[in-house]
Amino acid sequence: MLNSLMSQTLDFTLFEVILVVNGPDDGTIDMVKTYDTLPLHVLSKPVASVSHARNSGISKAKFQFLTFVDADDTVSPTYLEDLLKHSSLLGITIAHLTDVLPDGSIRESPIEKDILQVEAGERPSFDVALSRLHRVLTMTACKLIPTEAAQVVAFKHHLRSAEDVVYFSTLLSHMSFEIRIAPSSAVYTRHLRQHSVSRQRLTYSFAVTERLTVVQELYTLLDSSRGSLTTMLRKKIAAQWRILLRYIEENASEKHLVLRDVSRIAVPTSERNDYHDVIRFIQSVDAELE
Repeated sequence: MLNSLMSQTLDFTLFEVILVVNGPDDGTIDMVKTYDTLPLHVLSKPVASVSHARNSGISKAKFQFLTFVDADDTVSPTYLEDLLKHSSLLGITIAHLTDVLPDGSIRESPIEKDILQVEAGERPSFDVALSRLHRVLTMTACKLIPTEAAQVVAFKHHLRSAEDVVYFSTLLSHMSFEIRIAPSSAVYTRHLRQHSVSRQRLTYSFAVTERLTVVQELYTLLDSSRGSLTTMLRKKIAAQWRILLRYIEENASEKHLVLRDVSRIAVPTSERNDYHDVIRFIQSVDAELE
């Protein structure tokens, strides 16, 4: 990550790098001293928490815009320059995305397909972006955001996963944005790890407990949502349910535990039909086994 930031074509006086050491120092603080020409500010958070780390970085940001870069990822040399050239204080500027698998091969990202399809037409309205670019809009990376807007909301500390989905869903619920797409030279590269969510064996904590917590957060946003925002939030909720249902398909014997926990969440009246579909699916998986 730092090597790619060192290679940026944007003048170093026009940006700062806020690096948050998330958890006990593993030698990172000494390592970053070798990047002495980079406009680098190091924050240390002894307790590991992605949300705490991101909130700390956001609160310290002093420039008009900010973007997130995860430690394992890289950005193209013109990334910051391209994003800044196409920025708006009223908007979010989206970069392009490349995924690199653990074996080093490049995977065509479905998120990048979304971006290219929208880019081929006219500049999208906010409503169109919520419909067609919702995946990139609710991930942490791959975009430039006005700092003042980013500081309006915060990552929720109690979420252990999908905290980015809730953060950006909340931000998009608070205000509308112009949506711009940077040129193809602005590329964010995700280096996917062997134990990423899509590759790991699901646990009850992750697939049920954490998913229900996220669903509950998204349900609260539905109360004041309308139109395309409601549709986007329902897509996010459906994605959480899919993970939970995948777990119950693989662990049908835990049906009663899952039903117990699913029954504890508060469901808006408008969402009860979909909620009951989830309940029926869980019950049907167990019935088929019997």
